[in-house]
Amino acid sequence: MLNRFFEKLSRYPRRLFLVDCLGAILTASLLTFVVAPLQSVFGLPYLTVYKLATVAIFLALYSAINYKFFGKKWSRWLRVIAIVNALYCLVTMIVIVVNWQVITLLGIIYFAGEAAIVARLVLLEWKVANR
Repeated sequence: MLNRFFEKLSRYPRRLFLVDCLGAILTASLLTFVVAPLQSVFGLPYLTVYKLATVAIFLALYSAINYKFFGKKWSRWLRVIAIVNALYCLVTMIVIVVNWQVITLLGIIYFAGEAAIVARLVLLEWKVANR
């Protein structure tokens, strides 16, 4: 089902920016209003969670701007967001490793799952930007 969604999405490059924006807003919201307040459940330090949420907010703004002002050079900007999203996934994995002693199993599942979803979006963004 998710693959069909991504396949349909690949036909509308402008919508990729919207999906990216909404996903980043969801990430920032979950980090701020669920993961941080339940620090004992997820195991990551507050400061780390808030830094990740801040990055997600900037990614949401970038994608929203590109969605609103979608232009002829959209593939360049889609490559940029794909690269930055890939870096976000890498940073997330590094955060898991660095915090291995304190992160809980639920924290690992949450962050690995989030990174997997973002990584799938990165692959789609890269594919669409390069066709």
